[in-house]
Amino acid sequence: MPSPDILRLTTTEDGRFRLEIDIVVDDLGQATRLLQEIDATRRISPFVNSLPTAAQRSSTPPTPVAIDAAALLRLAQAYSATTGLALRTVGRRVFGVTNDRFFIRIAEGKGVHSRSLEKASAWFASHWPETADWPSDVPGGPLTTVRPRLRRRTGNAPIRGDAHPLRRYRARHNMTSEDLAALLSCSAALISKIEARKRALSSSMLRKILERTQGELTAEELLGRNPDEGDTPT
Repeated sequence: MPSPDILRLTTTEDGRFRLEIDIVVDDLGQATRLLQEIDATRRISPFVNSLPTAAQRSSTPPTPVAIDAAALLRLAQAYSATTGLALRTVGRRVFGVTNDRFFIRIAEGKGVHSRSLEKASAWFASHWPETADWPSDVPGGPLTTVRPRLRRRTGNAPIRGDAHPLRRYRARHNMTSEDLAALLSCSAALISKIEARKRALSSSMLRKILERTQGELTAEELLGRNPDEGDTPT
């Protein structure tokens, strides 16, 4: 019996196989017998076995589409609008505290590294909120969607006037204690104690807060003293 010559063996989008087979026979009778006798699975099994299984295909993540800085900023802004997070907090989710101003720098027109663009593109593609639409003017789309991890808004309740400056800072930036702890490289428990005024600020912590909040908080505000008093904690 003639063997089929497989011209092409491909997979469809839904994971099935598409076969194109060419068989040459001498007459119609032989063709009829072949149609009845050919065990297609046995004939093509060596080729099928060489293809990745459905599990193997699903375990190989698709490659996200590379986008430029302007399009990436639109993604960050859309993500920010959906989750209620500031751009700096979005940057912290993508890169950690070491590069949390990434999207702010793009908004300011500053240059960014191509590897950072690739990392952020891949992050959005695999962490896109299921309740948000991918911006129509940005190429690609989400590879997977997730339920947005919304931060509990610290500003839902009015912030008292005598609240600790760190508490007011968190409210302005929609940050949790964990967010601020990550920014300051300390524990959330320490932040809570400082805000409750159960733990005094050390000199090193004061310097760290002033540096990483980039001047938004002052030493006088944090120490609760008038500028002319001039004392610092020891």
